[in-house]
Amino acid sequence: MTVQIYSYKRISSRTQKEGTGIDRQEALIKEYLAHHNRELAREFIDLGISGFRGKNARTGALREFLDLIASGAIKANDVLLVENFDRLTRMNGIDATKLVVDILSAKIIIVTLADNQIYDYRQEDHSSILFKINFVLSRANEESRIKRNRSLGAWARKHSEAKSSNKVMTKRLPYWINYNEETETLNLNSHRADEVRRIFDLLEIYGCARTANEINKTSTDKKWTLIAIRHLSRAKSVYGCLEIYKTKSENGESVDYEELENYYPPVISKERFFNLQTKLNIRSETHDKIGRESKGFRNIFKGVIFCEHCDTALHQNFTKRKGKEYMYLICAKSLVGACPAGRKIFIPYGYIVEPFLLYYKNYELEKIIRKSGDVQSLVENRNAYNAEIEDKQSTIEKIAQSIELNGGDIPKILLNRIRKIETEISQLTNKRDLADVEIAKMNIYVEVEQAISRADIDELLENEEGRIRFNMLLKESQVQIRVLKRFDDSEPFEGQDFQDEHKMSVVVINNKTKGFGLSYYFDRKHARLAGGTYYFYTKKFVGGWNNDFTLPLGSRAEFSVYDDKSQ
Repeated sequence: MTVQIYSYKRISSRTQKEGTGIDRQEALIKEYLAHHNRELAREFIDLGISGFRGKNARTGALREFLDLIASGAIKANDVLLVENFDRLTRMNGIDATKLVVDILSAKIIIVTLADNQIYDYRQEDHSSILFKINFVLSRANEESRIKRNRSLGAWARKHSEAKSSNKVMTKRLPYWINYNEETETLNLNSHRADEVRRIFDLLEIYGCARTANEINKTSTDKKWTLIAIRHLSRAKSVYGCLEIYKTKSENGESVDYEELENYYPPVISKERFFNLQTKLNIRSETHDKIGRESKGFRNIFKGVIFCEHCDTALHQNFTKRKGKEYMYLICAKSLVGACPAGRKIFIPYGYIVEPFLLYYKNYELEKIIRKSGDVQSLVENRNAYNAEIEDKQSTIEKIAQSIELNGGDIPKILLNRIRKIETEISQLTNKRDLADVEIAKMNIYVEVEQAISRADIDELLENEEGRIRFNMLLKESQVQIRVLKRFDDSEPFEGQDFQDEHKMSVVVINNKTKGFGLSYYFDRKHARLAGGTYYFYTKKFVGGWNNDFTLPLGSRAEFSVYDDKSQ
């Protein structure tokens, strides 16, 4: 089997990215590959992620590398190239050593390029390997600690200077503040400051969502989202206060540091800010008391349906008319004027789910969702792995008995054999565990497929558990639905073949595992799909069903031919 070579590079700050940090690591890797006439199978890079507390091993590219080892995709004898161990981690003590030892224990060979050292778990002198690793990692951790203390000291000095002489601490400024390089002072951007004042005027009357919607109707330098308005409504910087209390201490805890008033030019008065806080708190308390009745899990498309205009997931929303409740799918960005559609996007849930279920009922099941596969073959493989593991464990027990009969002396040849068998057992255990995971997944698919037949799909979706299971199946099958909302005054686009098509919205159902898509048009009265027409009010499909109406995968790009010139 060909040995694969991987590389890992990490820098912890933007300064290193702009400097020589990443270039130095890249040069060492290229030099090694050229010398050995090899190519990289894949590189893993963490940019701007510190190794001091192990974040790269929890969420970064290094985490992905470790997961690939666990899954068996990266195999024994493969090689990992790093500049130094401190690229992998700068954690202290046992945590750092364990990370490196775990990689070596999987029989991955680590090459540190800066000192041209090779670390291989199969080397007999493990104590020497551990000593080297501990020495290098301890030094790296101490260097990080010194740098961190210097950084904390620098920030403390900046805080003191800002407090005593109003010196500018950082050029990361609020949206409405400019920094004057010549005078080294902070000044209001008059247009944006007026924008912020208008927002606070609106917040006196409306909630955050309505405020975002109203302000986006005016001339602004950016589109305000609901989240942005919420953050602004609580930001003390609007009355000139610099919040410098969220500072990392030496032990990593967030500590209350200080608030520096009169640091920024104020946009509104401090009194007005806190008066508004009182109103917002009263609104929040009222909302918490009244609350909203939980609607449970209604939307079977949760997490799989998106607005094509802004790529935002559509969410369920409910409204009541004449005592009857109606469910809609909404684009949250469109509600505050931040969606390129330029209109509010409210789509009755039935306009999506009913045509989708028609496709589901008229196509074969595997056309819509991923087929479960042969669970029995996976079970047989798992059982075979177990049998082989038991056989090898029995062999080790026999060797141990033989050693006891010979006075406890372990010949080198037997020791090597035991190590080889233990390695084989470890590899088989990993394969068995992966098979167990796949079997669990397939059992879910089989269970859901058995429950979701064409005959009982409507009954299944009447209860919350059934909707959750069906939604899970859509996600696992990588089904994605994209909606391009059209409006009554939308202009025609190329390729129309029936009346008023340009006023009809477009839905594309992409199936990544099957490599094709399905599409249909809809308006308030009907949907055009598969060569026929489905009427929402009568729930009837008129025309012959045609199973050949499919699109190539990646049909999101196909929306470009439906250019809405009215936007």
